[in-house]
Amino acid sequence: MARVAWLEPGIIMKLLDAGAMGIVCPMINTREECERFVGACRYPPFPGGYRSFGPVRATWYFGSDYFRTVTRPSSRWR
Repeated sequence: MARVAWLEPGIIMKLLDAGAMGIVCPMINTREECERFVGACRYPPFPGGYRSFGPVRATWYFGSDYFRTVTRPSSRWR
C-alpha cells in the first residue's frame, strides 16, 4: 500500500507501476474527485480508466502477462 499527499494522477500511476497493490488518497471530497482517482488507478478497458501503461516492477512481481491479468473482466470490477 502507498499513500499519496493529494490527488495527483501522475504520482498515483507511477506508484501503481512500481508495484503498489493499493493507493490511499486523502482529501477526496466530491464525486468528480473520486472518479478522477479511480480513473487514474484503472487501465482504459475499465469504465473511466485512463491509467497509462508502463509497469516495470509490476511485471517483475506479477509476470509478463500483468496487463492481461489486471484487465481481465471480473465480476468484482463491475
